[in-house]
Amino acid sequence: MTNQFQKAFIDEAKEIIESLEKDLVALESDANDSDLINRIFRSLHTIKGSGAMFEFMRISNFAHELETLFDLVRNGKLSISSEIITLSLKSIDFLKDLLELPNGSKDNDALEQQLIDQIHLIVPSDRNTTTSGGKLPPENRNGERRKSSVYRIFFKPQKEIFLRGINTVLILKNLSKLGKMFCYTHESEIPVINEIDPELHYTFWTCILVTDRMVEEIQDVFIFVEGLCELEISEIIHDTEELESNTVPMIGEILLSKGDVTKKEIDVVREANKRFGEKAIELGVTSKDKVSSALFEQAAIKNVKKEVVTNIAGSTIRVQNERLDTLTNAVSELVTLQARLTQYAEVKRESELTTIAEYLEKLTLSLRDTVMVIRMVPVAEGFSSMYRLVRDLGRDLKKKVNLSIIGGDTELDKAVIDNLKDPMMHLIRNCVDHGLENPDERIMQGKPEIGQVTISAEHIGSHVIVSVTDDGKGLDADKIYSKAVAKGLIQGEEIMEETEMFQLIFLPGFSTAEKTTSVSGRGVGMDVVKRNIESIRGEVSLESKKGVSTTIKMKLPITLAIIDGLLFTVGEELFVVNISAVSECLELTPEIRKAAGEQNILRLRDAVVPYVSLRDLLNIPGSPPEHEQIIIMHTHDQTMGFVVDSVEGKHQTVVKTTGRLFSNVKEVTGATILGDGRIALILDVNTIAEKVNNNYLMLVKNSD
Repeated sequence: MTNQFQKAFIDEAKEIIESLEKDLVALESDANDSDLINRIFRSLHTIKGSGAMFEFMRISNFAHELETLFDLVRNGKLSISSEIITLSLKSIDFLKDLLELPNGSKDNDALEQQLIDQIHLIVPSDRNTTTSGGKLPPENRNGERRKSSVYRIFFKPQKEIFLRGINTVLILKNLSKLGKMFCYTHESEIPVINEIDPELHYTFWTCILVTDRMVEEIQDVFIFVEGLCELEISEIIHDTEELESNTVPMIGEILLSKGDVTKKEIDVVREANKRFGEKAIELGVTSKDKVSSALFEQAAIKNVKKEVVTNIAGSTIRVQNERLDTLTNAVSELVTLQARLTQYAEVKRESELTTIAEYLEKLTLSLRDTVMVIRMVPVAEGFSSMYRLVRDLGRDLKKKVNLSIIGGDTELDKAVIDNLKDPMMHLIRNCVDHGLENPDERIMQGKPEIGQVTISAEHIGSHVIVSVTDDGKGLDADKIYSKAVAKGLIQGEEIMEETEMFQLIFLPGFSTAEKTTSVSGRGVGMDVVKRNIESIRGEVSLESKKGVSTTIKMKLPITLAIIDGLLFTVGEELFVVNISAVSECLELTPEIRKAAGEQNILRLRDAVVPYVSLRDLLNIPGSPPEHEQIIIMHTHDQTMGFVVDSVEGKHQTVVKTTGRLFSNVKEVTGATILGDGRIALILDVNTIAEKVNNNYLMLVKNSD
């Protein structure tokens, strides 16, 4: 039974391991990347140390074995090879299993020993029982981390210091290695050019150093110039609260702390209605050089405090998915309640109640948007496991493949990302197995030996378009058509455009693979992709150019929880559609019907748009009103009109699942509760458009 702290470690370790996988795959392509090697070592060190802290000794001990291996790599005693990467990835997989069952299982004892033996074949025996060693960082020597402090360092070398063979610039460089440093150079003692002696030193410095080191370590930097300089080291900010505050010391306070002015002189200067520095120089209280130094120190402290505050504001906390879902549901209920209050206020027409309702609506919208942002995950983070998948597929299929992600900072709701992982896995498998040619074949065709798979993401309105592209052989439309006929998925006499033939690969059971492999060829894949994407109100389309590339495009909603919808009625029923798909609404007048010759089409500016009655399509009883309305919507790659009784207007829609009752009704994707308690069904306009097109094709076929 794990406690809350152990669970927090497991959650963090899973994130570290996910990042480790990506780094190991990247290291195989660039074995000399020291930053990657150090990052991998630090990740393993973290898992080892944290695992021991929370008493997961099996995890800690195994991570230590792998850490020892990468300690040799980072110290240049071992070179990265494909075998080391493969062994490391297998070890990472074993760590994943241990995280699912932290105390281990006897079933995987043999695998653990096998992996350790393989590591020991690479790691010299004298290193198997040693730690990564090394001197502990200063912040850990006393068992706790030191907080950063801000020091003022006044360093004025003797003029004859050059004659001692000492380079003061090197001293400043060594000082800067202790932390973040700002330096002001005093030039007040530099003589006119014809009086300068090149063997003498005229400049001196006031440095502001932000560091977590002890003052003794700062003094050690100047150990070789003791007695040859004026040196003052003052800790000007040592309190954490002071460092995190927004207050910046005044010029007078800085000059007073340095001993450049007295308290009495400050009072005299402040009596004048002028800037402190200007008046202090004018009265002869201090010099221009000292005021300039104080101004520099003030600016440096301001920058330090700003950076600290920014880092604090940008820090993160880990929240369980269940708690986030609970928060989202609570906000969803609040949105419904707020809509109810707004509707009630409109009926009562009381000014104070209306004001309260409007203010609550503003707060609710702000809270809704904030919760939606919290749920967002960058695409690159959500699909980081695809790097490992591509690497393993390439090795299994003996193909050289490179994966790149474009627009990785584009964000999607975590629920969308989670639902997209299986479809993405199918797509990547198809790209590497079916799409990309073998290296020899690519070279013969004048292509690079290494195949390219690209995942790209971009915002388009209220949707995100995620595309998966490979630069392989593309699709053969005739071959797809023949396979579909052979499997009885379509009739042989059907005439299709090339783009229509491409869509056949989304049919259940369709596959062009000549033989079944561990990767693909079982006829399960693309239909799963289409079904999973449509289940989250998304769309999928395919583009291909033979011999060049294939691209699968997925149009996905940014979030699944709350949408801006358009509310309308048909008979006694209420419906909602996503307003992002709505182009415009207009009245279906007798003139429109007459101009179309009583056909279900209308001329909209320079385009001809077909329309369909939702009353007829959904079999809703009753007679239509005298004045019907048309909602013009974009569905897939076409524009279509839907005839309804009346349009109620924009509605902030909280999406609820409909359960088993509507499981077979493909036209309905969910439901929402209105402010007055009524229920409106959320329609899938793409499914409706597809049904309309199928009915039309059936009519044409029957008429023939």
